[in-house]
Amino acid sequence: MKNHKLLLIDDDELILESLETFFSPMGYDVDVQMSGESALSYLESQLEPDTAPYSVIIVDYELGKDKLNGSEIIKAIKEKRPDQLIVCLSGLGDNPEVVKNTWRAGAIDFVDKADLQELEYVVANACEKYDEFFRPLEIDELDPKRKIIEETGLCGESPQLVKIAKQINLYKTSKRNILILGETGVGKKIVAEALHVGEKTRFFTINCADYADQHELLRSELFGYTKGAFTGATKDKPGIFEQAKGGTVFLDEVHELSPSAQAQLYLAVEDHKVKRVGGSQYIPIDVKIIAAAKPHIEQLSNEGGFRPDLFERLNVLSILIPPLKDRKEDIPHFVKLFCEEFEKDTGEKKVFLDKTVRLLKNYHWPRNIRELRNTVLRTLFHASSSTVTPKDLDSKFYRMTPTQGSSPLKDYKTFKEDIDKQTSQYFTDVYRLHDCNAAKTAEAIGIAPNTLRSILKRHGLDTLQKI
Repeated sequence: MKNHKLLLIDDDELILESLETFFSPMGYDVDVQMSGESALSYLESQLEPDTAPYSVIIVDYELGKDKLNGSEIIKAIKEKRPDQLIVCLSGLGDNPEVVKNTWRAGAIDFVDKADLQELEYVVANACEKYDEFFRPLEIDELDPKRKIIEETGLCGESPQLVKIAKQINLYKTSKRNILILGETGVGKKIVAEALHVGEKTRFFTINCADYADQHELLRSELFGYTKGAFTGATKDKPGIFEQAKGGTVFLDEVHELSPSAQAQLYLAVEDHKVKRVGGSQYIPIDVKIIAAAKPHIEQLSNEGGFRPDLFERLNVLSILIPPLKDRKEDIPHFVKLFCEEFEKDTGEKKVFLDKTVRLLKNYHWPRNIRELRNTVLRTLFHASSSTVTPKDLDSKFYRMTPTQGSSPLKDYKTFKEDIDKQTSQYFTDVYRLHDCNAAKTAEAIGIAPNTLRSILKRHGLDTLQKI
């Protein structure tokens, strides 16, 4: 169970100490405030989204006579935090006026101060609803898997990413050619950059898809040209392979090269030397070549769509990056990263609810991380508050078919109705199980008979008859 934070507000120090002693051993993180005014001031200072919100706030109804009472405190908290779950305590019994004021103020339940067992049940139930509807995205900063991943500049925690990080550490000091395989948008360039050792200025990228039908232009970019080689060549220019000088050349989308361009690249890869366009002399090169392609390049090679000899020379070492749909554990990490990027660009700090991220994890992400990034940034721009809820997402994320592993989205504001329904159903079942005998039922579930009668009356169950 993830830790839940409780805030206790009561002007009786003994009550606060008793409640703290009661809840702390259960694993709750408990804070206390001894007046409504101090609690409101404290909450005002804790409104930043990076502060963990309270799962439940427990407020005493009978606070100081000359100060704000419980219902006024509840109302003030709800004005600032409309989604905050609040439980009200009272030593006045099931007073109809007190109960009415409590509900009107916005509390989700009312509990007799002397009945700790009922309070435990109500708080636990509320915490379940908090997990479902209000818990913000949380990343385990101490996860040992993250260290090896983050050291390579990658983002996530999936076993596939751990394997990739280990491969990067193994291959990065090698001069052997490396082939990175993966669908569009999975982060092949990021992996290539992680494999580069040395000055950043010695990392060169060529997107081969841009030169698919312009092999002469590609040749001049990679190999350089001499003065007068073609119109506009007013001076000698070294190509990227020469400029790298011990660095890295990243050939992205290499499977898009034309047969002629493949032939020219093969000679450079095989012989480690190039001849400038218009030149007559071969120039030795010292580069690490990292190529990236879609996974079907091997099939293309087998079927004649890509030179087998070039494929084999590029594929000395290889790294396969799975699509995002196969490593959804990484999605929360990317969401957090893109939220940080948004804050850096705009100065606004916004966070995703855990519930919202779970909806993102249900989606199949055909365009991978690139699509996720655009979705998160777009959602952050349009979100009306600092907390991104499911209603801020495009409808496609919660109107997916059952085959996509999702269920229809509940209205996140119906938590109170859900609590009432579950409470009513529980007490209906247990009351009838004990022949609608209040004394037997109260003894069986461990609460006082008067408390049980109050609960039954509150939920309209006091008129139940034996079946």
